[in-house]
Amino acid sequence: MSTKEQVFEYLNNHKSEYVSGSVIALELGVSRNAIWKAINSLKKDGLVIEAISNKGYRILEESDILSSANVLRYLDNPEELRVEVFDLVTSTNTIAKEKGSAGEKEGLVIIAKEQSAGKGRMNRSFKSPKGSGVYFSLLLRPKMKPSEALYITTIAAVAVADAIEKITGKETHIKWVNDIYIGKRKVCGILTEGSISMENGYLDMAIPGIGINIKDPENGWPEEIKNIAGSILKEDEMIEDVSSKLVAYTLNTFMKYYKTLPDKLFLEEYKKRSIVIGKDVYVIDGNHGNLGSTAEIVKEYKNELKVAHVMDIDDELGLVVKYEDGSTEVLRSGEVSVREK
Repeated sequence: MSTKEQVFEYLNNHKSEYVSGSVIALELGVSRNAIWKAINSLKKDGLVIEAISNKGYRILEESDILSSANVLRYLDNPEELRVEVFDLVTSTNTIAKEKGSAGEKEGLVIIAKEQSAGKGRMNRSFKSPKGSGVYFSLLLRPKMKPSEALYITTIAAVAVADAIEKITGKETHIKWVNDIYIGKRKVCGILTEGSISMENGYLDMAIPGIGINIKDPENGWPEEIKNIAGSILKEDEMIEDVSSKLVAYTLNTFMKYYKTLPDKLFLEEYKKRSIVIGKDVYVIDGNHGNLGSTAEIVKEYKNELKVAHVMDIDDELGLVVKYEDGSTEVLRSGEVSVREK
């Protein structure tokens, strides 16, 4: 553990009191100059530290520092997971896949404060601006067929929704398959990637990647998503350790359902939060899915898209729909957009 991590842990364990730099230096067996450098580095990371002469340092409640130590603090079973935190990556899924291909075992969590090439479904990019959200991926080695990978995405959606509700108290909804909404604003996207073993045809690894918008970006959302993107917190809202809690609480719920996956205990929670069951939707298939964002596709190609009524989500997570001509279908891929009346 680095000096910075040790200082953070020490201050975190003494939140109710001021602690002098000399006392911390003595406890950790380092110089006061090392403590000063660590304090300044923690401030740059986003930790709000109050410093008062002749009293010392104290972490304030509005702090939100993302670190492996802080995430592990909120995990139910920290021994099950290995957490790595980065300031900037291309994509947390990309890093996790590289490590998985190199032989890394199940349970590795890659977390970033910013992504330069975040991934969305249907080859779309996922906006991952600095200071706005938290982005993380989990390396899994599931014993399942590729066709069952959708369960991983669904569990992740339920886990994120549950974490947001526990932390903020705000009601969340899920749009089939993988988008989390608060009201009419999308606050989270999920993309599961993986590879197949050539020996047995089963998944060699699966990597659910999750991006949660915590605050609106300083300069606002890009034009193409500004009418749909949102965040879990308003500008004047603050929750202590919100980034670390979001990651940890999501992983806690995810691992609970992942361990009992054959029982599909997550399905009831998923359907309960669905915003498409009972609604009329535009069906966006592979022919249109890569032509822009969902909103752009509906606006531009509305007359080409099929309209269907969503009747249910089956046990294999297919969307049971009924078209205007009376025919029915179970959708296993693609996506939908709720038709506004």
